[in-house]
Amino acid sequence: MVKRTDLQAPASPFDVRLLWDINGRSLELAEKTYRAWLDGTLRMQNEAMDFWRTNAGKNWAAASEIAKCATAAEAFEMQSKYAQESFTELLGEGQKVVEMLGDLVKENVTMFEKVADESTAKGAKR
Repeated sequence: MVKRTDLQAPASPFDVRLLWDINGRSLELAEKTYRAWLDGTLRMQNEAMDFWRTNAGKNWAAASEIAKCATAAEAFEMQSKYAQESFTELLGEGQKVVEMLGDLVKENVTMFEKVADESTAKGAKR
């Protein structure tokens, strides 16, 4: 009968056992990863706030234009135009944020692979 402790996980560049071996290298990896995530989330937050600030003025301008309309048809046309522009801009902003998140994940995976490769190489030398 195979015991649970006899089972070995296959070698992988994503070997998370490296994270649980508390030593200077694993703490360095944890710190770098944490800093990278914080920097990335700060960039995403700044992007979102810039988008909001830019579009807040557009919202007031659109409301002002709708208020100036003489008929319901004009108001509906203006509202439809504003909604279409807003949706297009929001979709574009969402794509930017998803790309930023993808870049952040790639940066962290690359860093983790590098550290894992270095650790594997050090282990092979022993």
